Amino acid sequence: MKIKNQITLSLLFAIGIVMPCYVQAQDQESESVATGALTAGGEFLLYNTDVRSSAMGNMKSIGITDAFSLYSNPAKLSYQEDILENDISVSYSPVMPKYVNDMNIFSIASNNLIVGGRGQESFLAFGFQYFSIGAVEFTDKQGNVSQFLRPKEMSFNIGYSMEVIEHLHMGVTLKGIYSKLVSSEPTVDLYKSALAGAIDYGLYFEYPVADDAQINAGYVLKNLGTKLKYSEEGDQTGLPTTMNLGLGYTKRIIDDNSYFFIGAEANKPFFPSDRNNTSLLPVGAGGGIGYSVGAELMFRSIFSAMAGYDAKSPEFGSVGYLTTGVGINTYFNAKKLSVTASFLTPSKKEFSSGNIYRLGLSFSILEN
Repeated sequence: MKIKNQITLSLLFAIGIVMPCYVQAQDQESESVATGALTAGGEFLLYNTDVRSSAMGNMKSIGITDAFSLYSNPAKLSYQEDILENDISVSYSPVMPKYVNDMNIFSIASNNLIVGGRGQESFLAFGFQYFSIGAVEFTDKQGNVSQFLRPKEMSFNIGYSMEVIEHLHMGVTLKGIYSKLVSSEPTVDLYKSALAGAIDYGLYFEYPVADDAQINAGYVLKNLGTKLKYSEEGDQTGLPTTMNLGLGYTKRIIDDNSYFFIGAEANKPFFPSDRNNTSLLPVGAGGGIGYSVGAELMFRSIFSAMAGYDAKSPEFGSVGYLTTGVGINTYFNAKKLSVTASFLTPSKKEFSSGNIYRLGLSFSILEN
């Protein structure tokens, strides 16, 4: 058993090292054809629909979990603060409320225990994300409205997570991505809907350093996959691949149901950048390394307050966001209902999409 664990552990870290090298090579290969401020397709995949982690500086690799870990770091699915059997979570977030009121993202995720036994749990998760880009009018050469379209993108997700060895969790998410940005009618230059597939790969490590304290470390590589192709003759558009590496510390206070968590994370996009990018969207176009810091205070598993800062690298011109959030939990008959809200305030009003809010609802069935 010990040899098997050593082999498994070696394979996990080998995958974590080789994948970024492959992505970097793909990035360098595609950089010569980059022309726009954002050279990746499926941009909605960059938005953090995990409301709880978005309130803590948008940290994805670390932090306490729920079903939305499927989208942030799938390895966290098998690390639960409660003894979980099933969890279903939904979230809603407007994307550019300062400019349009019909561009938003809706997400749903379900995390399910498939193998029990304390320390040997395996979880299977399912999820769906829907990105509505709002109403768009197409005009002909004379300026007359020729078509009315509602562009949309969506992803179908399935994830698996397990504790590989004591304290170390591994997870993968498989994604099917559908993108319809223009009409398939001949009047729109034969553009069509596009399909792609991708994988997220994550590791999560927690280790007690005292009876009431532990350290947390996380790694996740997101959106490594095929490219989107919107026309037969056009170039293919790569997905927004990113890597996140985080470190955190959790300290129990008052009682076992109260704690203080603080963490920091570095994030690296692996797609071409435009140094002059002033995109209104709260995501980067690629380039250097950004960072996030965040904290959470939980009081008796009932009320939580979160805060953080998400700083994108100046190399790709994105706006930093001050993040805050609150959460309320209620327990009844071995079930838990959680409501979470996060608020993102941009550091530069002139190049931002304005203040953003995200709302999340989670329902969990706990082990009796």
